[in-house]
Amino acid sequence: MANILQFYRGDTVAIPFTLTGLDSTGLTAYFTAKPASGVAASGNTDANAVIAVQWTAHTNPTQGQTVLNLTPSQTTVTPGLYVYDFQTKDGAGV
Repeated sequence: MANILQFYRGDTVAIPFTLTGLDSTGLTAYFTAKPASGVAASGNTDANAVIAVQWTAHTNPTQGQTVLNLTPSQTTVTPGLYVYDFQTKDGAGV
């Protein structure tokens, strides 16, 4: 299932995520966005990310709810199509 995020260059953006059935207490969340045109050629590595954010404060951790907050400087990227990745890791890196 594709989840589409859309915003304008230079926007302040708040994107909610819910980790269904998971308590996010103590987790670090990671978000990266990479140009869609280079995904196949680059192997989609984080080195190609034009947006890379990590955070540990969650809105409702026991319900798995968190929000990615992007600032205008983070969303000032070349207009185009991007793919994104959202991950979480615990203190042991799992």
